[in-house]
Amino acid sequence: MTTSIIVALFTRMSEKAAAGDAEGVKDDLSLGLRTIAIFTTLFSAGIFVLAGPAMQVFVPTLRPEEVSASAAVLMMLAIGIVPQGLWATMQRVMLAYNDTKRMLWADVPVGLSQIIICAAAYMFAPATWWMILAALGSAASQATGSIIIVFLLRKHLPHMDVRRVSTTYVLLGLAVAPAVVAGYLVRYGLNLIHINSGFSDSLAQILIVAPIMTLVYLLTARALRVEELNNIARPVTSVVRKVASLLPAPIAKVLNRVPPPWLPRPHIRVCRLSTLT
Repeated sequence: MTTSIIVALFTRMSEKAAAGDAEGVKDDLSLGLRTIAIFTTLFSAGIFVLAGPAMQVFVPTLRPEEVSASAAVLMMLAIGIVPQGLWATMQRVMLAYNDTKRMLWADVPVGLSQIIICAAAYMFAPATWWMILAALGSAASQATGSIIIVFLLRKHLPHMDVRRVSTTYVLLGLAVAPAVVAGYLVRYGLNLIHINSGFSDSLAQILIVAPIMTLVYLLTARALRVEELNNIARPVTSVVRKVASLLPAPIAKVLNRVPPPWLPRPHIRVCRLSTLT
C-alpha cells in the first residue's frame, strides 16, 4: 500500500521537478510523508504486538522457544517500518531531481551504520542477541539515512514542511499508544482462556487483536484531529462499503449508515456575536 503511494507521488514529483516547481514538489513530499505515516505507524505497532502469533502462523512447525526467539527479531524489524517509509519517500525526491551523486552521501552512512552495529553485536553481545541487534541496526540505519537526506534535500527544497510533518508523526505516535495497550490487553485475556498456542490459536489472536488495534488507533487519531485521515477516507470507505455489501442485509444497512470512525471530527469554532447598539 505504501509502495503504491510512493510510486504515484514519484511520477508527480518528477514532472514538477522537471518543470522547476519546487513548491509543488515540497507539497507532494509533505503529503506523501504524512499519508504514509498513517499506515506505517499502525503496521509497525501491529507487527510488534502480534510478532509471536505471526511467526506461529507463518511457520507452524516452530517450537515455542523458536517462536519466542524469532518473534524478538520480528519486533525489532517492526520498529524500522516508520523510518523505512521516511527513507524510501525522501529517496524518491532525490531521484526526481536526478541527484543520484549526492544521494550517495546518505546511502553510504546507511550501509556503514548497519555494518558497524552488526560487527559490534558479534564482538560484544551474546550469540542469542546477534539477530535481534542486527534487526534493530536495520531500523537505526534507515533512521540515520532519513535524517541525513533531509539536509541533502535543502538544495532543491529550501523550505520543507518539517513542522507539519513532525506534528503528524507525533500525533500518530500518540494515537497508536492506546492501540498497543489494547492489543496486549486483549492478548492477555486470550491467554487466560488458553488461546495462546498452535496455528489455530495464533490465527485467532491475529484475527481478533488486529481489528481491535486498528479501531482504537483510528478512533484516537480522529479524536486528536489528525487531518491526514481525510487522505485515506474515500478509498478505505469504498472498501468497507464493498465488504458490507457481502454481509447480511441488516448488518450492511447499519454499516452504511454509521459514519466511518476514521474520519476526523470537524473543528468547530465558536464565535461570539457582538451586540449591535
